[in-house]
Amino acid sequence: MLPNRLLVKLFLVTFGGALLLLSIALLDARRGDVTSGWIVFVSYRNGQSDLYRILPDGRGLRPLTQTPQNEDGVAVSPDGRWLVFRRERAVGDGDLYRVNAIGAGEIQLTASRGNEWDVQWSPDGEWLVYSAVRGGSTDLYRFRPDGSDEQQLTTTRGYDWTPRWSPDSRHIAFNSVDQGNWDIYLVQADGTGATRLTRNTNYDRMPRWSPDGSQLTFFTARDGNGEVYVVQSDGTNETRLTDAPGIDWQPDWSPDGKTLVFVSVRDDDHEIYRINTDGTDLRRLTTARGIDWTPVWSPDGKWIAFVSARHNGDKEIYVMRPDGSDQRRLTHTNGDDIDPVWLPMHAQDWRSRPMLAVASLLLITVAIKGCCFDQQPQR
Repeated sequence: MLPNRLLVKLFLVTFGGALLLLSIALLDARRGDVTSGWIVFVSYRNGQSDLYRILPDGRGLRPLTQTPQNEDGVAVSPDGRWLVFRRERAVGDGDLYRVNAIGAGEIQLTASRGNEWDVQWSPDGEWLVYSAVRGGSTDLYRFRPDGSDEQQLTTTRGYDWTPRWSPDSRHIAFNSVDQGNWDIYLVQADGTGATRLTRNTNYDRMPRWSPDGSQLTFFTARDGNGEVYVVQSDGTNETRLTDAPGIDWQPDWSPDGKTLVFVSVRDDDHEIYRINTDGTDLRRLTTARGIDWTPVWSPDGKWIAFVSARHNGDKEIYVMRPDGSDQRRLTHTNGDDIDPVWLPMHAQDWRSRPMLAVASLLLITVAIKGCCFDQQPQR
């Protein structure tokens, strides 16, 4: 049996070496301009839908869920440490689950019969809101990140869904068909003070808050096809941003609140465009034949992730710069990869990595010095 002191030194060498290899890998990742974060997406590569994540340079692909059930509808916590998603038991019947950012530590958050989906995390990290079918109607509910303290927020006889938190976590915008057609409503975070934001005989959908919370953008069919509008958060000053014979939809705000990206069928194909929030400087960002859609900005505004079917009709995850340059295909699979969302990567994560390398080198140095120079002289 080895002496205790030698065992300790061997452990230090092994542990230090492992830390060194880890720190080298993490520092290497930094060189790939990946500080924008991870992209989490839904993949059908194994038949059913699972969750995966990948870096915007195409490296680091890994599954986050691998079960026989379908998983989709991902919401990311503001600190980037947790994911909440829907797992389908049967068609129209799903519950919400939580895992950490590497797919571990899974817990079930809801367990009611009926469908639960469209979950969204509040910017302050205190609550999650979601849509659920219960008692014959679709309403909004909220609960804590550990699944506790569930509260019903709306009680309409129709459908309330697509909830979106205001940046200050005080209000929730959502779609409702309580009065015969799709309109956008606001409700306070505790379910009180519901107000109707838009009034239109056709449908208004997909509300999205501006980063400063002063405006919302939405998709509407009030003009006979589909256009992107913005409105003040008090319901005033509705403004039409796009005007094209084809459908314009899926708007997403840039992090600085100055521009929007959206999908347009104005050129007989689904392409991604960019426009200033005052309606000026319209630019087409994608030109490939095949569907390009679901554009989402990275938290730092350096990338736009999107889905494209430009190669063989399979939907894959792509990224591009805000001006449409540097378009990169990230996934290559026979099944569809869809619904990208960004998982933030914070500065403190990077700052800790050089210190990890230094600590591992110190451990190895101490252990080797002990092995080589701390031997008792033989008699």
